[in-house]
Amino acid sequence: MKKGDRSKENLIKTAEQLLFEEENSHFSVAQIASRSGIAKGTFYHHFKHKEDLIKEVAIRRMQVHLAELTALVNDTEIPYLTRFSRCILRAAELSEYYDRLQKQSGLSYEQYEQYLDRFILQTADAFAPFLNEGVRIGCLRVKNVRISYLIFAFGLRILRNHLEDEENSRISTIIYDSAQEVFHIHEPYEQV
Repeated sequence: MKKGDRSKENLIKTAEQLLFEEENSHFSVAQIASRSGIAKGTFYHHFKHKEDLIKEVAIRRMQVHLAELTALVNDTEIPYLTRFSRCILRAAELSEYYDRLQKQSGLSYEQYEQYLDRFILQTADAFAPFLNEGVRIGCLRVKNVRISYLIFAFGLRILRNHLEDEENSRISTIIYDSAQEVFHIHEPYEQV
């Protein structure tokens, strides 16, 4: 890896650590450069603004999370409904991660929504074959899996914006109940 690539990677890793290290990590460019062990000017060689660095952190985390979800849905050793439940619970954890990222980074709500939109659309593409499998084996009863998924995901995003703290503490239950309604989850047909 070239020296310039190493310094950029170091900035990204340091930013992610700072974002989740303290309760309120609205760090400056000078702080991130100092903590990364590079000159402030080097920061601007890689990123125009602090927001560009935060965007890179968010995009990379989304790629990691998408890979995790894809590995989970492709693990055919696990029964379908178990994989489905685990995906729903992991999605709840990820939504909490991105909520915290938005709060800690100081990103505007509009910027944050753009990242979530992008992630939801990517997961829709990744989940389509998995959801079709659920329809094929009789676990899910929907006509258009991609549209159903998008309704589910975007609906939950809107719902989360309106939940009270008490309801937020049981978000996993709310998410699973919502999935039950949208996808009409059933035990699989018996294999003959």
